[in-house]
Parts: sequence; structure tokens; C-alpha cells
Amino acid sequence: MALTRSHLGHDFDVIVPQYVEQVAFIDRLALIAADSGATFVEFLLVDDVDAVIDRFRLRRAERDAQDPHPESDLGDEDVAVTVRGACERLAASARRRGVRAISLAAGVDAARDAIMTELEARY
Repeated sequence: MALTRSHLGHDFDVIVPQYVEQVAFIDRLALIAADSGATFVEFLLVDDVDAVIDRFRLRRAERDAQDPHPESDLGDEDVAVTVRGACERLAASARRRGVRAISLAAGVDAARDAIMTELEARY
């Protein structure tokens, strides 16, 4: 959080490209932005759940014992149910908080363009 505050204090943008299911963390980021005089903007990038599950499995398979996946304790048989549930909770949380969802269905470039269009319309 100190690095976030420092970047904002020097008029740099801060992007948190993470899966963040903990609303308290998001709230802390928003508070830091407000304290720094910056504008906090949140988007939710959504994709087909099966594609998310496949990426999760791929990333996990690419890791080794020296650099274990953060969810390495999750059994292979539980991955689909766990990831599907997490995607559903994240989408529901975003809807409750009025966060704009941007789909990756048309590709990363289209999603980036949608984000830029939204930001340009706001600012």
C-alpha cells in the first residue's frame, strides 16, 4: 500500500491487475486514492468461466516446486468448482457495488479499447 500511495503522490497511475475478491482490499485502494487526490476507477474483466478454469490450470502446471502456485493445495478435482464459484462471487460483488464488467469475449484488444473509451468518457 505504501508503494501505491507513493506512486499516486507523484502523479503516476496505479493499476492493480489482479483477481481481487476481498472488498476490504479494494476499499483500501479507494481510500488511498482519495487521500492522494486521485480518482479511483474499478473494472471487472470477465471471460467465459471455462476459459478462466483452463488458464488457472495452465498457470498452475507451469509452476514448479521452487515457485509453487498460490493455490497449490487445491486438489485438481476441485479446481473447476472452486474457480467457477470464485467467478460467480466476484461478478455478484461487482454488480452490488456498481462496477462495470468488461468482457474478454471479443479479445484482449477489444477489452482494452472498452476500458480506454470508458476512461476517456469520464475524464
